[in-house]
Amino acid sequence: MQSPFNPLKNGTIHLLELPYRHGSARAIAAAFESQAISTPYILVGQHDNFFVRDVSYLSTILQYMEEDNTKSWLKCVHFPSTATLNYVKKVKRRYGLDISNFCVDLNGGTSSFIPLVFWYGRTHLARTSYYTSFILKQYPNLQVSDHLEELFGTVQLNQLNTIKGRHDFEDEFSRVHDKYGNYVFFDNDNPEEQTEVLYHMSGRKVRAATNSAPSTEQELPQQSDTQRTNNTSFNPHANSFTTARRSVASVPGLEFVPSGKNNGSSSSSSITLKRFKQNCFHCGKKGHSFKFCPSIQEENGMPCIDVLQI
Repeated sequence: MQSPFNPLKNGTIHLLELPYRHGSARAIAAAFESQAISTPYILVGQHDNFFVRDVSYLSTILQYMEEDNTKSWLKCVHFPSTATLNYVKKVKRRYGLDISNFCVDLNGGTSSFIPLVFWYGRTHLARTSYYTSFILKQYPNLQVSDHLEELFGTVQLNQLNTIKGRHDFEDEFSRVHDKYGNYVFFDNDNPEEQTEVLYHMSGRKVRAATNSAPSTEQELPQQSDTQRTNNTSFNPHANSFTTARRSVASVPGLEFVPSGKNNGSSSSSSITLKRFKQNCFHCGKKGHSFKFCPSIQEENGMPCIDVLQI
């Protein structure tokens, strides 16, 4: 079988060849069914997630997960991404959930585990038993089109939203969240200095490069010098779930799909733009995305775009 993976002699990489298309959730299940997993911890990777910074604290996380007092609640650890930066404030603003009392500080408060209110399918570290005794047991008959994030994400969020405002919220939050046990780890507890470690490369926005040069900054949305150096004029609405930072990655072998192009279709009329079904991450209103928000287009300040070289 042709493969980009060529383990060295006595290497530990085992490439599992599936007989047909499984989809992400079924592929994960197949890895467990093959009995190829013998370690107490697993790193579940998504094909479109890139590490854009070194993870120097992996041993710290594993050591903490080894402690007896963490085994009941710390089951799944995510790496910081743009969506989870300044997460406590974001969750309070968007969902009205105050999770500040459930954050676990380490090393005198310089690092922390912050509980997630949504089950993300991004690359993460988890206990093997978490998958065998909970995740995969919840859905024993996974379909090709299934994604674990879609199966667990909104369910977890809805369960937490139902207890919002209750007098016993803290007890109920612990009860509901304990079964998911999903946290994001920050080695810097100052929200203003947090940076993403993981980046999601959208398959809708990039394609194989037509030449050897990687995607460049010229292909990004145009920004003025003021917007690049000063974000003080960008003020998200009270119910916004975004920050004043956006990031795009420059990856060798990939290029951004030019805006307004039909990417190989016979005619532009063949493309039908579907109505955005979720709430805008800037104004909180339903029916349009952050990129097309009428409110943000009327404001003077726009969030700058950081280019991550991979």
